[in-house]
Amino acid sequence: MKRGKSLFFSLALSLVLSWGFGVSFHRAARYGAAFAMFALDILLGAVTLAFLWHEISRNADQAEILNSIITNTGEGVVAADASGKFTVFNPAALRMIGENKLSDYPNKWAENHGVYYPNQTSFVKPEDLPMARALRGEATDGAEFFIKNDLNPEGLFISVTGRPLFDEAGRLVGGVVVLTDITKRKLREARVEELNRDLELLTQKLMQSNKELESFSYSVAHDLRAPLRAITGFGQFLLEDYASRLDDQGRDYIHRIHLGCQRMGQLIDELLALSNITRRDLKNEKVDIGALASSIVGNLKEAEPGRFIDFPDPGNIEAAGDPGLLRIALENLIGNAWKFTRKTKNAKIEIGEEPVWFCGEKTFFVKDNGAGFDMKYANRMFDPFQRFHSQADFPGEGLGLAIVSRVINRHGGRIWAKGEVGKGATFYFTLGHGGHSHEDETGDHTAGRG
Repeated sequence: MKRGKSLFFSLALSLVLSWGFGVSFHRAARYGAAFAMFALDILLGAVTLAFLWHEISRNADQAEILNSIITNTGEGVVAADASGKFTVFNPAALRMIGENKLSDYPNKWAENHGVYYPNQTSFVKPEDLPMARALRGEATDGAEFFIKNDLNPEGLFISVTGRPLFDEAGRLVGGVVVLTDITKRKLREARVEELNRDLELLTQKLMQSNKELESFSYSVAHDLRAPLRAITGFGQFLLEDYASRLDDQGRDYIHRIHLGCQRMGQLIDELLALSNITRRDLKNEKVDIGALASSIVGNLKEAEPGRFIDFPDPGNIEAAGDPGLLRIALENLIGNAWKFTRKTKNAKIEIGEEPVWFCGEKTFFVKDNGAGFDMKYANRMFDPFQRFHSQADFPGEGLGLAIVSRVINRHGGRIWAKGEVGKGATFYFTLGHGGHSHEDETGDHTAGRG
């Protein structure tokens, strides 16, 4: 509406000016040049008046838009002149601070409106108020305060940014501050801190429990050796000294005792190995996975010279980790592959590294074409004492993969498996970001599998 009036006024004034120019030049012809100059001055004044009216109208429209923005924004906006008298105090700011005794600034202003430091116990000192700083020519960025008053009995946190205002001559003429309600953010941060404290406490308890459990497992396994040796020794005495007095069934019983003791001894050894993995210091050295794997397969072939198995040369596979622990992990992985290909014709075991990395980590694998496994058991197979084949078909205690998992975890890596019954299994593992040497290529590498 205002813009319409302004346009109407400008058009009317233009018509008057056009008429005035016609009259002026007509009379100039009759009364001479002096009158013409007088008329021209009047016309120039009219032109100036028209221009000023247009600018005032335009500025009034801009001021109206600015006032609407300040009024409707969700941020609190407060401005004051150089004497500290508030000139702008928008609705959002009033909702945060209230409007009682706004003129009493800055003396006891914080007490009247409940403006505290973030500790929620001390009122903000007058000189620390962002507006007071702005009126001293100082800027404030993201200062946090707590407000609790009749309007906000539960209290709210605000973040305040303040700036001094200067005129074109550089004189300080006032200040402006913007208030942002950050209560929800502070509540979320407090909740996260609480959860982190609970998590840290839980982690400490879990670490202590694991330490106690490992100590208990080590003690039990170690203490079982003495009675086990006694059982094995006395069983052997029976066979040597009293074999003639025993019938076939008696000798079979002693044989079974001997086999049970052997299996128990293996179980104790594996329990001790599992416990020792977390008790020993972790080294970080350059390791050739290919050379380790070739050495382990060579030992298996020496132990069973009559067995043929295809084992392609893995070549040089560089990694970084603890050589002793990595050998234990590979002995178990390759030992499993050796065991589960026992009934497979044209058995084959492969060791290598994937061309595509997993989350920036080099990925290694041990693959066989043996008995395989059902993928529904994939998430359980690294737990201790988990077995998915009969003892008669494939003997074992179910601790090998748990040992491997413990080794990989100590290196900050990850292990997973894929398999299919009757078609073999592949075990993938990483060694954390320390699993590759600094000479390796760096960059974004992502695995092409789940």
